[in-house]
Amino acid sequence: MHGILYFLLREYITLSDPLCKQYNLKAHLARCEKSLNAGLEAYDIIKAQEEFKPLLCSSLISMAVSHCQMLEYHRERTYQSGRTRNAEAMRRLFWTLYVFDKNMSLLWRQASCFQDLEIDANYPALPADPALRPWDESFLVAIKLGKFQGQIYNSLYSVSALKMGRVERTCHIKELTGSMRRLQEELEHMQIDSSQVCHSQIFELFRKHWGVM
Repeated sequence: MHGILYFLLREYITLSDPLCKQYNLKAHLARCEKSLNAGLEAYDIIKAQEEFKPLLCSSLISMAVSHCQMLEYHRERTYQSGRTRNAEAMRRLFWTLYVFDKNMSLLWRQASCFQDLEIDANYPALPADPALRPWDESFLVAIKLGKFQGQIYNSLYSVSALKMGRVERTCHIKELTGSMRRLQEELEHMQIDSSQVCHSQIFELFRKHWGVM
């Protein structure tokens, strides 16, 4: 919990969110970091995690994913039950973790915690507010990229994929190449109106990295 709060508070501070004027977020950030470190002290790998941040990030994401799976955030029925007023926030949290999980899976060459065949949750709804809509449209792009990263791992780096013969592996590579080109063309032709987007400088910086992704 403190790990998730730590990264959320860092984002609010970076974006100069209005909450920064109402609360001392830097003080809360320091407390979350202190609590997080205290909770990890019992593990022998704490030193390696501190020295290698991706490993710490992977550990935190794995814990968050396990919590989401326990609460069934990956199932659409959870959001249709009518028992929560925070359904949309829960949905966004799930898909954010999904993107992180797929990214770390490909980075570490290990199976992702979220398996697509077990997920039926719908994507977040796009808001009508022109200040927010470009961000959410970009978020959907990130989700699609995450799905593609999952396909790359499953087709090329999973245990079963590594046992495939050269011919079968070549076929998978050609299929992935075609999918990647189609996704790239989709991104290039996307018409996102960012004329009224909030935090426009950060948004434009984010858009410049699409080609790299």
